[in-house]
Amino acid sequence: MYLRKTQRKNRDGRVVRYLQIARNQRVDGTTRAEILLSFGREDALDPGVLRRLADSIHRYLGETSEATQPHSENLPQVEAARPVGAAWLLDGLWRALGIGPALTRLLGDPGTERVVFALVANRVLAPESPRPLDRWAAEEVVVPGLPELDGNGAALAAMDRLLEREADLRRTVREGMARAPGAPKAWAASSRQRDLVFFDVPGTDGLPPLLVGLAVTDEGLPVGCWSWHAEDAASAPGDCLADDPGSAAADSLRTVVVRSSRRSQLLASEPGLRPLVVTGESLRTSPEAGETLPHLEGRHRRVGTDLTIRDLRLGEDGRRRRVLWRSAREAEHEAVQRAAQLDFVAAELARTTADASRRGGPDSSAQQELLGHPLLGRWLTRCPGTGSLVVDPDAVDADARMDGAHLLTPLTSDVGTKQAAAGYAALLRTERAFSAMASPRYFQPVYHRLEDRGRAHVLLCWLALLLTSVAELRTARPWASIAGELNRVRKLTFRHDGGHRHRLSRVDAAQERLFAACGVPVPSRAG
Repeated sequence: MYLRKTQRKNRDGRVVRYLQIARNQRVDGTTRAEILLSFGREDALDPGVLRRLADSIHRYLGETSEATQPHSENLPQVEAARPVGAAWLLDGLWRALGIGPALTRLLGDPGTERVVFALVANRVLAPESPRPLDRWAAEEVVVPGLPELDGNGAALAAMDRLLEREADLRRTVREGMARAPGAPKAWAASSRQRDLVFFDVPGTDGLPPLLVGLAVTDEGLPVGCWSWHAEDAASAPGDCLADDPGSAAADSLRTVVVRSSRRSQLLASEPGLRPLVVTGESLRTSPEAGETLPHLEGRHRRVGTDLTIRDLRLGEDGRRRRVLWRSAREAEHEAVQRAAQLDFVAAELARTTADASRRGGPDSSAQQELLGHPLLGRWLTRCPGTGSLVVDPDAVDADARMDGAHLLTPLTSDVGTKQAAAGYAALLRTERAFSAMASPRYFQPVYHRLEDRGRAHVLLCWLALLLTSVAELRTARPWASIAGELNRVRKLTFRHDGGHRHRLSRVDAAQERLFAACGVPVPSRAG
């Protein structure tokens, strides 16, 4: 078998050569060439085809070819393959809602606007990443239009400028939601009928806690955000009402919901909010759990797809009005948390038992520490016969009965039961998503420890939550599913002939549908 070259002369006198792989065979006593593979015309053949064929043969034989090795080094080498699809979608929504262009006008610098978007994208795509923004943006993702960052100085400066224009930013978002291409008509209307939800964000590294307030529409879109330091929280209700009298007036607010009862009197003292305040807490932590448990069984009214509610009158005189609120989604979440805790407890019990066996006696200190744990100790009990720790099945069953159950307290009779249930659902959904985006340690990814930058960080988390909420509403899919699908679109960086080339991986039909549903154009494969 060999590489064969043949030639023929055209009528115009030009000689055309062809390359083939052939082998010789004897036919009727004559040696003839049998063509096994034709490469076509020599002048149209890519020499790399022959080099790769030669290299593959040498690899099969366990040899290296000095002749072909220098050429293989000249082939394009993939240096990076970073995800771009989810960031591209976020950037498209960012521009469609008018946030990007408005920030460019407010901040007076398109470069600063790109840094703010990178901070928002980080909250969505990698909220738990320990890497600083400059390294994350350079090595782990492709942020459209972001210039190369040198340290976190640009990020800190952008956060400071963003906080200075906080009120303008809220107005911009409200106006952009109403004008967004393809926005449902209900968005503009529902922005005037909203819930106000308040929850506390704990401080870290010596920073004081913050009170966060969000205005949430029927569709779950957070169209407004405020934050206050603990000592300034008394002004919270008035600030929300005064920020935009046209759309935040008391008659446009359906429900004001707070996570803890210690904030209820503060909010109830505001005249404009007086008849609308609702507080709520998990039934597990409620001091009224004992009175409420008998009401877990029985008839409940269904609200929406996964909520059920039941009006209660507690106390001997029945004067304390409560709403028993249960969510199938919350119940599933709490069941997963309990299973993870029980798995950890079982592993710790096995470890302490094994350590005790090696030492020839019970390790009472390790087991006592586990029993006294504020979160895990509730699952344990002492075995009557041996005194060893075991998981208490009664405690597990009792806890499972309260999955998804919360107790709401409307502060006045003006708040309807369904109204309270919908507002509290908005609070839990928003609080959970917000907490997932807000890395608690030093307010990542810029490692700042200043109080005002904590408030700027709240604005970033709000914008991140707004983008993901819009994407979920338009696609009817959770953000985790959207991001997982789109992050398979990657930007490939090749090194070739001393330079770099970029190209995007193929966008399949499912990814195209997600882009189309959000009204975002598909990224060009040219990168």
